[in-house]
Amino acid sequence: MLSSYTQKYLQKMTGYSQSKPEEAGLPKIHVDYVASRVATLYEKLRQVIDFQEEHLLRKNAIERVLKRRLLLSHNPEELAEPLIYELIRGGYFPNDQIPENKIEKVKKVLEKYIYLLDSIPPTSRQKIELELWIQGLTACEIEETLLPPQKENALLEYMIETMRERIKITNQIPENEKDIQIFIACQKALLKSDQTLISYRLLNYHWPEWKEIRTEQLPVISKEIPLLKGKIDKEITSSIGKKIFKTISHHTAPFLVIGDVVSENPSEALKFFEEPEILEQKLLNAYNKRHKNCKAKIRRSGTRSVISIFLSKVVLTFLIEIPFDIYITKKFALPNLGINLLLPPFLMFLIVASIRAPRPENTPRVVMEAIGAIKTTRQPEVYPIQLPKKRGMILNVILTLVYSIVSIGVFLAMIEGLLKINFSILSIVIFFIFFCLIAFSGIKTQQWVRELKIGEEKEGIRAFLLDLFFLPFVRAGRWLSVQFQKYNILILLLNLFFEAPLQTFFEFLESWRRYIKEKKEEME
Repeated sequence: MLSSYTQKYLQKMTGYSQSKPEEAGLPKIHVDYVASRVATLYEKLRQVIDFQEEHLLRKNAIERVLKRRLLLSHNPEELAEPLIYELIRGGYFPNDQIPENKIEKVKKVLEKYIYLLDSIPPTSRQKIELELWIQGLTACEIEETLLPPQKENALLEYMIETMRERIKITNQIPENEKDIQIFIACQKALLKSDQTLISYRLLNYHWPEWKEIRTEQLPVISKEIPLLKGKIDKEITSSIGKKIFKTISHHTAPFLVIGDVVSENPSEALKFFEEPEILEQKLLNAYNKRHKNCKAKIRRSGTRSVISIFLSKVVLTFLIEIPFDIYITKKFALPNLGINLLLPPFLMFLIVASIRAPRPENTPRVVMEAIGAIKTTRQPEVYPIQLPKKRGMILNVILTLVYSIVSIGVFLAMIEGLLKINFSILSIVIFFIFFCLIAFSGIKTQQWVRELKIGEEKEGIRAFLLDLFFLPFVRAGRWLSVQFQKYNILILLLNLFFEAPLQTFFEFLESWRRYIKEKKEEME
């Protein structure tokens, strides 16, 4: 028999496929075709320069456009409509499919969050962090308002319910804490949600009426926002959560495959779910397709990241490094310039080329575990988690000291090597930053492979030595990526002084095209 969680998931998916959208007969938002083509081309070029993960592109674009427009106005009436038009024009939402009444809904979303932004005391120590956090939440809710992720949420709920039954923590922790950590871990593993998306969903988890919050409640909420942010950040960074995520990430592939099979034909899924041979074949086909797409995604992601790194390095080299070497250090050397330009993208290329898709023997394990999740069993598979015992203070200090010494040794070895080939101090700093970001990007790219694997792979001496060398750079790269996201002055200036006039041009082009059409119609 199908498990109760499977039946619930199939019912939801069938309902989504059979229900007629409420806005079917409503007028849709339309942007000019020519203006849209030009704006979309700009967005594609920007994505090459400002490399981001594909599944976060739309949310990040909403956040970027929102931040730029908030610099000019905090009036929801002035923000909602041009914000939506710009996003559709840029290709982030489909043309002629978003109902016009969504403009009013987005305006209400903006009213709520702009009130919270304006309520942050100017003297608050956390002012910048709170502003960025609230802006990120705003982008998440706008995306969900314009294009609700019903199927993704249904699959997420299915995985959470299944994992809640199977995850067994040997240490005693509150059941509510365990549920929250499973909720977070499933989002990371299944949907690859970033911290902003997880924060938004946790906000709705703790406050189910958040989307429908009343205006009179906002003054009270605004005072609690710093405490709420602190609570959510603590939940996301929990050490218990990291252990739960590690286990859940090794059992994500079956749910991805189940989601692919059901999404293909939700109304017929119940029939072949009850036919073992048909179900097994469909799961196998879905896994093979995802396996093939994984290879293509790695190549595509690798190509974009290599181009992005190369272009960024070229800009920094010609704007900063070459003038510094010529006029300050007086040590400009053409061979060093070539190494400096080509080595970072070449390293990224090597990392991406070394990533391998899962081996063939992984396939039957994924299929069998998917069937195990779909069917009811008397003794469902259990994934035990043993939380690590707290180390003593002395041992913890010793281990931290050893790790710090190893990290410093690795950094110094790289600096020494660059000095030997006559790199200037500035070139070393820039190279170090790029190398750390590349190491971190490589780890993020490997996630596309890990999501298709079942179980944990054994690590040998080679893996240990690579971790010993790369881990300090990966940790530094993660920290740098967070700081660049917060304080990237270059992107801020680009958005304000280049992108803002460009969007004004796109709006003018669309108005001009509309005017020409009107004049043409007068002649008929």
